[in-house]
Amino acid sequence: MPKKVRGWYYNPPKQKVDKIAKEEIKKKCDKFIESVLKPRFISNEQSALDGSYVIDIYSKWWKNFIYFYAKYQDTRPEAIEPTYDWKLARIEYLKENKYNLAYFRHTGKWWVIFYEIPLEECFEAIEDMPHFHPY
Repeated sequence: MPKKVRGWYYNPPKQKVDKIAKEEIKKKCDKFIESVLKPRFISNEQSALDGSYVIDIYSKWWKNFIYFYAKYQDTRPEAIEPTYDWKLARIEYLKENKYNLAYFRHTGKWWVIFYEIPLEECFEAIEDMPHFHPY
């Protein structure tokens, strides 16, 4: 049986987001959600064939990441919970105006598809690419 090779690699600590930057980024994200995502994906009609539909979209900070969530209403009689949340996108703060953008795969893992882009480009990608849309 081959022996495992262990090595050393440089892994610098991530830059922490200060409170003022967090609040500013959160405001921009909430404005984007209110002006773009909610009008596009939330409707008063129950048009979903499977009985679940989006009732809210919101963002939430955790460490260096801001997550976009969709809240679903499930009207099926066999539903375990009447509402549930699903992760849509994750924006990772790297440094001033540099972010990584990832989507939540069906495997339960995050997949980064854009590296070190400005926040405005993150918003454009979320708006245009189906990876980040509620289904």
